[in-house]
Amino acid sequence: MTEITYDTGVFPQRGDGKDFHPKMKRIFWRKRPEIEQVALLKKALRDYMRARVAENVWVADREVLLEERFQEQANKWEQETAHLSSPLQRMMHPSYQAILGMGAERKWDLVRLLLLDMRQNHRDWLLALSYLTQANPINPKDAGKTDKLVNAWLNWGKEQGLL
Repeated sequence: MTEITYDTGVFPQRGDGKDFHPKMKRIFWRKRPEIEQVALLKKALRDYMRARVAENVWVADREVLLEERFQEQANKWEQETAHLSSPLQRMMHPSYQAILGMGAERKWDLVRLLLLDMRQNHRDWLLALSYLTQANPINPKDAGKTDKLVNAWLNWGKEQGLL
């Protein structure tokens, strides 16, 4: 860990060039009067709060990135598999697999996106939803009735607070 020296003290520095480590446990003081230590602590708190705000912005950006990646892969999947009638071939498409892989990052955000897309664009995400959620809200007597299957999943999403 490298250090950066302020006129009132020494702080650990992250390797990426930022001048404050948000998970810092201790502040190292050189021998300074108590007033300067209080000023140093205030500066550390301001820097910490700035870092927390930056992290929250980054989390919001990640949510946008997930939605953009999902839309890109879903559109590609729909275009490249529209002519296929086999559900297995449609599921084995690389874009479908990429979408399932997004569940490792943020599973419930992805489930919400799948439900919204199914409601808006009428894409068939039934198997993906079943795989990701390990749920089966479908009534066996509705097998083969796509509208009822979709409505069952949308109702499930509302019950779970995802829609």
